[in-house]
Amino acid sequence: MVAHKQPQSDNVHSSPASVRHYQTRDHSRNNPHLSVKHNAPTDRQNMMSDAMNTSIPLLFENMMKTYFPESIDSDGFDDAFPEDKIRRIHAKLDEALKPRAADSTDKRRKEKIMSETWLEVDTAETLCPGYSLNISENHPDNADPKGLKIDGAMISTLFKDAIKKNRPNYDLDDLAIEFKSGGTENDAWDDRAKKNVESMADTRFKVRGQLMSYGERHFYFQHRTGLFMLFVNGGEFRVIRWDRSGCIVTEALNYIESPDHTKKLLRFLYAYSQATPEQRGIDTTATRLSRDSCGWQWMQKLAAAHAKDLDYTDGTVLESVPEGFVIKATRDADDSPLFASNVLAADPTATMGFADFSSLGDTSSMVTPVFKYVRDLFRESIPETWTCYSLKVCGRDYLVGKPTFAPHGLVGRGTRGYVALEWKTQRFVFLKDAWRPFYDGVDPEGDTLQILNAAHLPFVPMLVCHEDVDKGNQETHASEYSATGTKKPDVFGGQKQEDRPIAPLPSRPKASRSQRATATSGGSTPALPTSDGQHSLDGTGVSQSSDARSSGTGRSGGKRARSQTKDPVEILDGTGLRHLTHYRIVVAQVCLPSTAFTSGIQLVRLLWNCIDTHGDAVEQCNILHRDVSVGNILILPIIDINVNEMNEESISVVWGGLLGDWELAKKCPDGNEQPKARQPHRTGTWYYMSVYSVQNPSIPVSIPDELESFLHVLLYLAIRYLRSDLQSPGIYIDDYFLASGKGQDGSILCGALKRQVVTKGELVFNDEPFNFLSVPQPSSESLHDGPPIVNSPPPSPLNPLIEDLLSHFKALYAVRKYDAEVKARQLQPAVKPLPSLLDTINSPPASGNDAKNRLLKMRHKFGDAQTRAMAAPQAIKVRSATAPELKEPSDEEKKKATSLATHQYLRDLFFSYLEVESAWPSEDYVGDQLKGYVRSDTTKRPRLEGTTPMPPIPEAEDVSAQPGSAA
Repeated sequence: MVAHKQPQSDNVHSSPASVRHYQTRDHSRNNPHLSVKHNAPTDRQNMMSDAMNTSIPLLFENMMKTYFPESIDSDGFDDAFPEDKIRRIHAKLDEALKPRAADSTDKRRKEKIMSETWLEVDTAETLCPGYSLNISENHPDNADPKGLKIDGAMISTLFKDAIKKNRPNYDLDDLAIEFKSGGTENDAWDDRAKKNVESMADTRFKVRGQLMSYGERHFYFQHRTGLFMLFVNGGEFRVIRWDRSGCIVTEALNYIESPDHTKKLLRFLYAYSQATPEQRGIDTTATRLSRDSCGWQWMQKLAAAHAKDLDYTDGTVLESVPEGFVIKATRDADDSPLFASNVLAADPTATMGFADFSSLGDTSSMVTPVFKYVRDLFRESIPETWTCYSLKVCGRDYLVGKPTFAPHGLVGRGTRGYVALEWKTQRFVFLKDAWRPFYDGVDPEGDTLQILNAAHLPFVPMLVCHEDVDKGNQETHASEYSATGTKKPDVFGGQKQEDRPIAPLPSRPKASRSQRATATSGGSTPALPTSDGQHSLDGTGVSQSSDARSSGTGRSGGKRARSQTKDPVEILDGTGLRHLTHYRIVVAQVCLPSTAFTSGIQLVRLLWNCIDTHGDAVEQCNILHRDVSVGNILILPIIDINVNEMNEESISVVWGGLLGDWELAKKCPDGNEQPKARQPHRTGTWYYMSVYSVQNPSIPVSIPDELESFLHVLLYLAIRYLRSDLQSPGIYIDDYFLASGKGQDGSILCGALKRQVVTKGELVFNDEPFNFLSVPQPSSESLHDGPPIVNSPPPSPLNPLIEDLLSHFKALYAVRKYDAEVKARQLQPAVKPLPSLLDTINSPPASGNDAKNRLLKMRHKFGDAQTRAMAAPQAIKVRSATAPELKEPSDEEKKKATSLATHQYLRDLFFSYLEVESAWPSEDYVGDQLKGYVRSDTTKRPRLEGTTPMPPIPEAEDVSAQPGSAA
């Protein structure tokens, strides 16, 4: 277990920003608890945009040696596949691919014939010992909201009674299989020499996205470290191994040209059947709970409604707190007495040695009361169609069902959150399962929470336990072949490995594959404010020649056309990889999402709590969160007990804002310490990043950037849920939070509307201001009927609050711009006067005709008027290139800008609006205004990497996937 080192470069103050890693397309982070109508092409496009250059080429024989070294037993293989059996299998598979006149142009029919033939062969001969082939191309998995239908999979015969025939079994699938009709256009990867293995041709790109989307479904339903997939494209196959960093893919091998070619395919299938669970990519720290296990049965009991569970509504007055209810979350808890009384077995996977729950009668006294939403969330996570697991964390058992949130794509941190049952204590906790960046200097989230908890910060998660899974032995494999890894990938097409150019890790988004922009030098980039207040505020793929294919491919069909370009291709294989290690963390609080707020004043209070906590983390612990977003601001209902002067006790429920997800947090640099990049790509949440941090990706995030992120969170939630006179909240959110621009160097810039609002200090749309309303506006008819309206509805206090915030950020950007221009001028040499036309005319010629020709050209270019001017040299004035005069920000602007260097101004501002509770309306909450909204445009995939605008996030009411809705 060795952490990778990120190569450091001069003037790189922070992990290089790559728009692919901003997680702009992750619904759970940008739009938590938003019903999304899944669209397979759009989802795949977005998923692929997040995973460019994450494929690693590895020759088939090296794949076998790397992953199945002990499984390659020649005697065992010969027993399982004698020569006559191999010939029978070959003949049958070969027959399936022979041209049929009626089907010669029907690709889907060809694929159907292939899958049917494979099923017939497996039924008769058993292709993978101990496994059976399930073909699933016709109907989706009933438990899959996306409705994706992979063609088939090998499933262990141990689950034969549980297999749902003719549809995917994403919870049981082991070796995934996808069939294509053949041809280069259906091959997701390119085997040609000196070519990137990831082909960008449109159909090939889409096939790769399709395969990745199927891989993502297996990681969603199961607990895996990797997934093997067999890609059968006509008469060729590839073996693919997916993990959270990317994929390792073999060259395409022919399996029907002769029985010997078929033997290679069967060697892989046999080796796979003999491999250990770890080799096959199974996470052995996660154990399935059978339905006769103690853990599964008890989970059903706990999911039932409990009479003593408390209402969690903000402001609810309680008569008392039921016995056993945990008022304050703690790191440790006592073991449940249910084990000593033998009601429960110590091992939740046990199928005996515990009480018969059906004979216990009323078990409510054995169940600890909680807030109702906690049990509701737990109940929703264990539907009948879902497989439950027991996960190990620090030696403890945590029982989980369906994740409350999960990532959109396959490649990345893969964060999944669970309402978990801590088995020994029988309390509900929150468990986060993720793949964290594993580089020197990158601390796990649990280490940060330990520091914050030790400082007794009130509104941060209470750490229970955390660890790198399996003692740190679960790391991503594809990333081992990256520039920071220790392994070298193979080269397809005969090129010598040592001659293969490996591109360095990209430091910023690129414009194209053939033309790359470099990161801006930090030497000319203004510095951001530091967290300690000492700062300055500055600006903003048969017959092949040996050199064309690797040996042993035996590819059918003609040679693939070679590019005739003489320019070398920059090999990008693996440059998008990040090295990750599997990580789990458990915290004591189960929270509500920030989208559950119900009024404007409540929203402001929740944000005030988080701003205050964010400030405490900086001031007391020197820690900056660096990922303030809607998904990371949570609601924590609290039992508030007050005793008045008469010694009378009152108990109520109060909602507090909890700042979660500290995995990107970083220590603020001390003194003159130079911050360094800790990992190849910086991740963040695009919607809420400050304009400055997007425009200046090499500069560390600072306090003003984080405070601006709180502003963006406030605007997002207010526009989405609160009453306003904005006619199209969905369009506004797209334009403000989702949109992006493009710099001259190909870099991704902030969207124009977001930049306009923050730098101009005006909340506008199409240059028209809009306001938040306290009550519904009168209809247009009522404005003209009856007596005139004397009193307009009182404005929402949200308007002046936002106006005040925007005025300060406007001042900040004005000061930053001024300081940047001053510094730029100081670095420029003295400007010489522009040469006049008179000087040009009077310059000594090299020959007599040169001057004449020059004059004739000038006459043709400038016309008679210019010629007349030449004849009157006294009328020509020499002009100097003088820069326009800089307007220094006012003292008031400087004061406002400086106030954003710490948290105190925002603390005081938010509190001042909370003090006047009576001024806040009670009818400003209108519900989710994005429900039913669907973007009117779609994004077509550009041919060149780096030219993609931030793609759309389709937002709509959830609809059940219909058979045939996705392939």
